[in-house]
Amino acid sequence: MKPAHTIILLFLLTIGLNAQTAPKFEHFKIDLNAPKINFFDAIEHVEIIRLEETDNSLLSSIEWYFKTPNGIAVPIRYQKPFRIALFDKNGNYQNTINRFGEGLNEYLDISSASFINGTIELFSGSSRILQRYTESGKLIETIKTKYDSHIWGGQMIPYEQGYILHQ
Repeated sequence: MKPAHTIILLFLLTIGLNAQTAPKFEHFKIDLNAPKINFFDAIEHVEIIRLEETDNSLLSSIEWYFKTPNGIAVPIRYQKPFRIALFDKNGNYQNTINRFGEGLNEYLDISSASFINGTIELFSGSSRILQRYTESGKLIETIKTKYDSHIWGGQMIPYEQGYILHQ
């Protein structure tokens, strides 16, 4: 290649690289010398709800919960059978979503669960399914997910018109 061509090529390459938009970074300042606030002073309201204890609703531990318009749903992911206990706003036991198994409309695990668009959504990464339930725990539908088999979906999070899989 002639030296003139090489110089022109390098010049064009340099111009092309300079035309790229630099990534936008957001910065947040943390003032280490700011006055300290007592954690309890920052909380406006604390409500303790006693959950009814029945043979169907005994919980060994609570990792997380989510609210529904009628009350509280508590996924039980670490004690078989994996299930979701449903309580009303006063903590009274209502029902349990329990389709743990390997059959039709059953799941092997509960990777994530939430209340979205009027339904309880349960995602099973091991079964690769998304199930939708009514607030009372009745199965509405089971949807086989179609993401690549090399991807492990730890959680399925709603995003715009679809979902994001995240480990």
